[in-house]
Amino acid sequence: MRDSFPFLIRLGLRPDVDAKDIRRAYSRELKKIDQEADPAGFQELREAYETALNWHAHMQFEAAQQAAEEAPPAPAPARVPVPAPEPDPAPSLLMAQEDPYQLADQAFQKFLASTEMLVQRNDTRHRTLWKTVLQRSLDDDRLLNLTARAIFEARIVHLLASGWKPGHETLFVVANDIFEWERDRNRILKFGEAGGMVNRAIDEWKVYESLPPATVSTFKQLINFMRATPDPSGAGRNDLMSFYQMASRFYTWLAVIIDRQILEAWGEAANAEVERNGPGSAVPMERSEPEWQPEPEKKSSWAKPATLWPLFIILFMVLRACFNSIDEDKHAERFARDSQAPRVYNSAQAEKPPSKEHIDQIGASIRYKWPANAPVGKYAVEYEVYIDSGGNFLGTQLITSSGNTGYDEAVRKAIKGFGPFERGTATAFRLRYGTELTRSEAPQGKRATKAQLQAVQDEIFYVPGAAIEDGVLKVGYEVELNDAGRVIHLKKLKPSRDPNFDDVVADALRETRAFPPDTLRKFNVEYSRTIQRQ
Repeated sequence: MRDSFPFLIRLGLRPDVDAKDIRRAYSRELKKIDQEADPAGFQELREAYETALNWHAHMQFEAAQQAAEEAPPAPAPARVPVPAPEPDPAPSLLMAQEDPYQLADQAFQKFLASTEMLVQRNDTRHRTLWKTVLQRSLDDDRLLNLTARAIFEARIVHLLASGWKPGHETLFVVANDIFEWERDRNRILKFGEAGGMVNRAIDEWKVYESLPPATVSTFKQLINFMRATPDPSGAGRNDLMSFYQMASRFYTWLAVIIDRQILEAWGEAANAEVERNGPGSAVPMERSEPEWQPEPEKKSSWAKPATLWPLFIILFMVLRACFNSIDEDKHAERFARDSQAPRVYNSAQAEKPPSKEHIDQIGASIRYKWPANAPVGKYAVEYEVYIDSGGNFLGTQLITSSGNTGYDEAVRKAIKGFGPFERGTATAFRLRYGTELTRSEAPQGKRATKAQLQAVQDEIFYVPGAAIEDGVLKVGYEVELNDAGRVIHLKKLKPSRDPNFDDVVADALRETRAFPPDTLRKFNVEYSRTIQRQ
C-alpha cells in the first residue's frame, strides 16, 4: 500500500486519521480558497474531502469485518455465530441526509446561547470575545455544509436587521469583519431587504468613523447618554438637536446599535422640539482626512423632514413582522425573492440633484496649481456631498481619488466654499470633477527685447479725451506673430479705462516691424500712459 493517497495529501493528512481530523482539515483548507475567484480549486478540495470521508468509512468497515473473521470461537458447547458489527455510516452520507436548515439552526441556537452568556457577564462590548464566539460557531462541523453555512450567515444578517439587542453594537462590527461584507457588497446584498439594510448601516458607520475626532466624541457621548436615558423628557435642546442631526444622517446604523424604542422616543422628542423652536446649529460633519487639516465648519443648519421617523418606524415594524412569521423552510425562496425587491434607503434619494448651474459654478471655482513634475493624463475625483435641508454644506466623503491629493483637496474646498444649494436639493449626492493635464513643448524663439518693445511704444500716438480723468492707463495684450515677425493676432487680456487708448496700442502692435523672425511666436505685453493735466 502506498504511503498516502492524493486526496489525503490535498488535505495535508496521513492515513491514520479519523473523521474529525478530516473535517478539521477541510475547514482549514477552505479558508485559504476564494470560492468565487477559484471555483476549480474549491471543487478539487470538496472532492478530496468527500473522497477522504468515504475512504475512512470504508476502512472502518473493512477493519470491523476483519476483526469479526479473526475472533476466536466461543468455548460454550452451543456454537452461536458472532455477527460482525455494523459499520458506522459514512460521515459524508450522514451529513448529506441532514437538513441544512436544521444544521444552521442548531449552530445558530448554540451561538445565541454563547452570546447570552456574554451578555449576562456584561461583556456586550468586548469585541475579542464576540469574535471568538462567532468564529467558533463557523468552525462547527455542522457548518461544513455550505448551504447550512450560508443560512447561518443569513440568520446573523436578519438578527442585526430585526432590531437592537444587547451586544448587537459589537456583533455588527465583528460580523462585518469576519464575513467581509464591507469588502464584498454583493455578498451582503444577497440577503434581500435585510441585507440591504445592513449594507446601508455599514456605509453610515464608515462615514461616522471618518468624521473629525471632536464630532465623533460628541456623538459617542450622546449615544451613551441615550442608552442611559431612554426617556428624553429631561434632555436639553442641544442634546435633542444633536440627536436630530445624527439620526437624520445615520438612522440605519443607529437602529443596529440602539434600542428601537429609545430611538422612537428620542425621535418624537426631537421632532417636537424642531416644530416648536426650529432646528439648531449643526455639529460639523466634515470628513476627517489625516493628510490635510481642513478648517472646521463654523455654522450650518439641519432640518430634515419630519416624515423621516414615521417611515423609519414603519420599516422596522414590517421587517420584524416578516422575520417572525416566515417559516424556516422557506428562507432560501425568500432570499431569492427579496434580492430583487427595491430597497428602502434614505428619503433624500427622491429629492432633486443639484442644478447644472451650481455644478458649473463649483467647477469654475476650483483653484489648483499643478506641480511641474505632475504626470500628464486625465484626472477625475468624485465626492459624496452632504448638506442639510436648507442647502448648507455639512461635509464630504471621498469616493474616488484622482490620484493627486492636491487636486482632490482643491475640489473639496471648492465644494465646501459653495452654497447654499437650492432648497429641495437632495441631502446626499455625488459630484465628479476632472481635468486633463498636458505638456506643451518649450516655446521656440527669443523673447522680445526692451528695445523692440520701446519701438512699439514710440509708435503709440494717443491724445486723451476731455472726459478721461488724470491717472494711469494700462492695457495688456497677448501677441501672436507669424514666421516673419509680423503680428497676426491680438487678444486683449486687461483693458484700460479708455477704449481709445486700447485701440491705439493695438494699431501700433499690428503696424510694427520691430520684431525679427526669430522672436517667440506668442508672448504678453503691457503698455501704459500717465495722464496729468496742468
